[in-house]
Amino acid sequence: APGANALRVHRWAQTPAFAAWLDHASKPATKEETEFLGLLARLQQKGPGLEDLAQMLQDLLDRAVGDARLLQLLAGVPVSQGGLLPLAALVFHTQPLVRQRCADVLQRLETIPEGKRAICELNQFVAFAYERICKQVPPESSL
Repeated sequence: APGANALRVHRWAQTPAFAAWLDHASKPATKEETEFLGLLARLQQKGPGLEDLAQMLQDLLDRAVGDARLLQLLAGVPVSQGGLLPLAALVFHTQPLVRQRCADVLQRLETIPEGKRAICELNQFVAFAYERICKQVPPESSL
């Protein structure tokens, strides 16, 4: 039925979250937001070079500061497209620096509840590899 979600949408429109979303959506994106989303899009493309990939992950770390930016990162990797799995799969990369930067990004995401939840939803094979790297690699703050 076309109106099956009408009540749900109506209720959502009454919430502070909707008001905040509407306020944000009505403003043009900042240059920083546009660059961040562009970086996410480039990371999701197939085949960046080894050096490019490590640098892109570092750029992501440099820009993914604060809860709002981390939520934006999670929104950029929707479950319908594999969620964090395409990014988290970089824990198997042949280059140690890429594996380290991937672990740093995932550790940063774990600082917010939504990020912890997304990481818990990774398959066990990836989760075990991530945990192993976390034990081997010093936290990003000590780099």
